[in-house]
Amino acid sequence: MELKEKLSSQRDCCNCSTEEVELTEPLSESSNSLSIPETDCAEGLAPDGGWGWVVCLASFLCNVIVDGIAFSFGVILQEYATYFNSSVSSISLANSLYLGIHAIEGPIVGALINKYGCRAVAITGGVIGTLPFILSTFSPSVIVFQVTYGVLGGIAFGMIYLPTIVGVGLYFRRKRAIATGISVAGTGFGAIIFAPFTEYLLENLGWKGAHIVFAGLMLQCCVFGSLMRPLTARSKGLKASSSTSTLTEQKCFTSQYI
Repeated sequence: MELKEKLSSQRDCCNCSTEEVELTEPLSESSNSLSIPETDCAEGLAPDGGWGWVVCLASFLCNVIVDGIAFSFGVILQEYATYFNSSVSSISLANSLYLGIHAIEGPIVGALINKYGCRAVAITGGVIGTLPFILSTFSPSVIVFQVTYGVLGGIAFGMIYLPTIVGVGLYFRRKRAIATGISVAGTGFGAIIFAPFTEYLLENLGWKGAHIVFAGLMLQCCVFGSLMRPLTARSKGLKASSSTSTLTEQKCFTSQYI
């Protein structure tokens, strides 16, 4: 009997402590914003479909263009060497800069994305991306070609590539892996498609004409980048004050970007 009484008293104490915690929980504005689970933020911002698939397609096409041009460099390599009367290794340095700088500038582009968003950075990269191919046609020497094509092109490449990957991740949560995989698959398609396409341009337009076409294609990345519209917090059917919803949106935005 004594054991039963002790067990029942402990059970009553546990129930009382639980009720006290529930009743004494603060109802301040800050606690409401912090009590929202992170999964709700992801569900409120990431649609996991809908317009997200448009963003995924735009990212795929950006990778087709940017990576396709990069991997087709070898098709025009000998033409470059003949025109500039330079060694193949000196010409290849331009493409090495093109591929290397886009990865090196990753932290800088990431900071720009956090401040201005994927859409603005991708559009800016598309505009800058036209300059290397236009300016390189006026290059008087291989060094100028390395700077215009390699350095400036690498900067534009990085400003297009990273927003396309980050933008897809923001629009998906449960399907993020498959959506990112579709986006990155654009690199493979670009490498396959652009090699014969570049050879066709080289035979009919020459390498300078091919660069003008590449500049026009890079400009299309502005169109694809404009499709990456910013996400906004969606209503979940809860009636909240404007100040609370603002705090919630800021928390969700931070959890998505950081």
